[in-house]
Amino acid sequence: MNFSSEQPAFLVGVTGYMELDDADGLKSQVRRLFRFLKWGPKRLDLQPPQGLGSVTLLESLLWQLVPHRCDRSLNDALRQTLAHWPGLEDTPIVILSSLAPGADSLVAEVALETEFQQAGFSVRAPLPYPADEYVNATTFDRSKPGQPDSAKETRQAKFQELLSRIRSQSAVAKPADFDVKLVEDIAIRSNQPDAGLPNETDADLARRLRYRRYYGAGEYIAVYSHLLIAIWDGQPDGSPCGTSAIVHARLRGPQPGVLPTTQGLSLPQGGPLFHIVARNAKPKTIESASNAKPADVWPPPPTIRFLHPHPDLTDEQIEPPRPDRSQLPRVQQIQMRKLAEWQREWLSLFCRIAQNLNTFNRVSSLKNADADKEYQSRTKSLFPSGEF
Repeated sequence: MNFSSEQPAFLVGVTGYMELDDADGLKSQVRRLFRFLKWGPKRLDLQPPQGLGSVTLLESLLWQLVPHRCDRSLNDALRQTLAHWPGLEDTPIVILSSLAPGADSLVAEVALETEFQQAGFSVRAPLPYPADEYVNATTFDRSKPGQPDSAKETRQAKFQELLSRIRSQSAVAKPADFDVKLVEDIAIRSNQPDAGLPNETDADLARRLRYRRYYGAGEYIAVYSHLLIAIWDGQPDGSPCGTSAIVHARLRGPQPGVLPTTQGLSLPQGGPLFHIVARNAKPKTIESASNAKPADVWPPPPTIRFLHPHPDLTDEQIEPPRPDRSQLPRVQQIQMRKLAEWQREWLSLFCRIAQNLNTFNRVSSLKNADADKEYQSRTKSLFPSGEF
């Protein structure tokens, strides 16, 4: 099927570590998620995890999504709700990635594989800086005085290669890459005072500005995606623009005053997060470890999990530290049931959003006569008595 950049797309964002172990295994998990999103739960997985035999895409996904450590009520909520996932056969899926080494590039590379290009996947790149500046940033060039970065050219070449492939996609709105504008960028364009901008000759303020740009690009991806993929270990990393900060923006809402919005229109608050647990191949620094308070350290989650923001439950309550839920105090058992109901409700809404989007794209692609038949069929199913 041919897809157009004019069609409403399903947006999948990505955030995660720049240094990852087991890249091949992580790519397999991303492929499994992409196939499920595109084709729905009932199609057989032609490349199931080793040892599973012939299974549907849903069972293949749930095999890692709800392992034995997961609470049974959450397992049932996920299984029952995801069984109604409509698939997105008639809808383009756009991956939002900043193309940094590690998770960003890994997910973009999977989306650019032939299988997914033919299925209507594409990649757009919201960047913290224009591409010609970004390629020379510390993301790719980690040289220090007297310590040249031997891997700099490899990282930069991979970025340029991904960028070239993204720009050559036919079904992507142009430009395929763009630098994310922050509130202060709009102020400058409007000739408003820029006295609040840091003096870049001051090293501390310049570093804060750099962090703000990286966070702004990550927040843009977090708040505008239908689904955000997070590839990290679930632990706070102590960085104001790291993966845990972007996950927090997704689950708890964006920081005010970072991204520009029109007057009276706030950015969306939270949304579903697909967490693929991965170990950071780069050891955490003593500084970042010391920034994590004991209450901020999250228990190890399952291999993969869906998360939705919950107004009453903290991250610690979502994943209690003891695996035997039957031994938890009654108040925590109630919290787990509340979480299961919350997950079911929000996953159902997630499925309905996808179904409406895919139905719109399918009907809009039909010729007039076929579209009329589709409309009449759907109207009769909604209003059997004919009163409409």
